[in-house]
Amino acid sequence: MNLTPYPPLSPIAQTLHTTVEDLIGEAQARKARSKRGPAPKIQQQLERVSTLPKARQRLISEVLDSMLAQAP
Repeated sequence: MNLTPYPPLSPIAQTLHTTVEDLIGEAQARKARSKRGPAPKIQQQLERVSTLPKARQRLISEVLDSMLAQAP
């Protein structure tokens, strides 16, 4: 039984390994409302990365993937 108010988005969310709320921005909006104070440094950095050309974003993503794969 699907309880989401957006049933057509459920298969898309499952395929992308996320939630319908994330797809439509509800989860992020909820987090933004509940957060206080300045954004953490990593979040600020990721926001800056998102403004870079796609090729640079892919490079940064590959470096992060490599580092995270080595993490315990």
